[in-house]
Amino acid sequence: MFHAVPMQCINQAVVTYALPASLIMAIIYVEGGKNGLRIPNTNGSFDYGVMQVNSTWLPEIARKFAYTPNDLQYDACKNVMAGSWILRKNLNQEKYKSIMYAVGSYHSLTPNLNYIYSIKVLSAYQTIQKAFAGDDTKCGIGQIC
Repeated sequence: MFHAVPMQCINQAVVTYALPASLIMAIIYVEGGKNGLRIPNTNGSFDYGVMQVNSTWLPEIARKFAYTPNDLQYDACKNVMAGSWILRKNLNQEKYKSIMYAVGSYHSLTPNLNYIYSIKVLSAYQTIQKAFAGDDTKCGIGQIC
């Protein structure tokens, strides 16, 4: 378990979306969400569950997965699959010229908010990588190691 998310859920997202487990885990950590959580935002949207999937994605998520807001709020595995799909979509878009910007775009397209978020995720990612590696693996700024 990682933040009350079964590792098999994270592993399924890893395999499905070709993402490092450490990156998914870093976003879960930085988002600080919990299963069953629904947080209102100032713009009228809501963030759901462990990866704090924003309600602006609901129409696409419903078409792609047939998930409901309730699924995202209360099913950690469905939430991780949807959040990982959003992350993969960001990484696949050519308009995002760097991995860091694509990762930051999971949170915000506003440049300064995007940057701050991506640095938080990178820091969490590096900590998780070190824990998995069992040594002092070092990554440079903007690198996913």
